[in-house]
This record gives sequence, C-alpha cells and structure tokens, in this order.
Amino acid sequence: MAPKTNHPKKITAAQIRERRKKVAFLLLARHTYRDIARQLKVSLGTIASDVEATMEEWRSESVAAIDKAKELDLRHIAKIVQSQYPGVVRGEIPACDMTLKALTRRAKMYGYDAPEQLHVVDDKLTEIEQMTQEEVDAEINKLMAERLQEQNAARNHRAKATGQQAGKTAGARKKTACKK
Repeated sequence: MAPKTNHPKKITAAQIRERRKKVAFLLLARHTYRDIARQLKVSLGTIASDVEATMEEWRSESVAAIDKAKELDLRHIAKIVQSQYPGVVRGEIPACDMTLKALTRRAKMYGYDAPEQLHVVDDKLTEIEQMTQEEVDAEINKLMAERLQEQNAARNHRAKATGQQAGKTAGARKKTACKK
C-alpha cells in the first residue's frame, strides 16, 4: 500500500485569479486578513500574498490609467496649440492667451517647471548627529529646563499683571466707598 501524502492539489492560475478577486472584494468590505483566510479556507500567508499581488495589480492599473489620461490630455493640448497658431501669428491676444495657457499646462504635465530642490545643511543637526546618547539626553534636559523656566516666567508675569489689576480695582472700590 502506498503511503498517504498531505500535498494539496495543484491549483490553476484561473483558480488563483478567482480567489484573489474574492480576497479583493472582502478586503474592500473591511474584513481582516484572518477573517478572509477563514472564509476562503486558506492560510494567512496565502491571503497576505494575494493582497500584495492584488495591490500591485491595482497600482499597475492606476499607473496605466494615469498614463493614458495624460496622453489624451497632451493630444488635446497639441490640438489647442495647433488651432490657435494662426491667431498667434496675427498677434490676436485671445489666441496668444489660449496658447500660453495650453503650453503652461503641458510644461506642468512634463515637469519642466518643477522647483529646484535645495539641500540645506543644518549645522545644529550635524552637531546632534555626532553627539553621544548621554550628550543628546543632556541637551534635551537642558532645553526642557529652559522651556519650563520660560513657562514659569510667563505664568508669573500673568499673575503679577492680574494682581496689579485686582489691586487697582480694590483701590477704586475704596475711593468710591469714601465718597459715599
């Protein structure tokens, strides 16, 4: 008698696609990976792989859709520029404005006018990166102490100002009482 094996049946690509559709549906319905695995009677690892594959497929589809829309928009811009060109040559302001707007939009789509990236080096950050953990802790404690002092000073100033106003009000009451 041949020994029994616990190898699962081979599943086809079509079955995997069908399972991934179900996983995607349940995922969009806010089910947890564990719930999905239980419902579909597969492991959490399988669900994680299916979700990853589905997300990658969605990303690819999104990129393709965006590229297609971008290509269509660029064709429309080219048609606008072409249709307005005779007016531009004649010096017609509306045609020039329309062409300039279309070309500006195209430049944005291609990223021609992307801002230049500046790399700012912060000397304080470089200093901190070179500090030991004890030095960083000491600096943090120093800054916290300074902040606490500032808060206390502000609190004392407010209390003093409130106290002076209370004194003025009490003085005003005394004068009023004396007049009566």
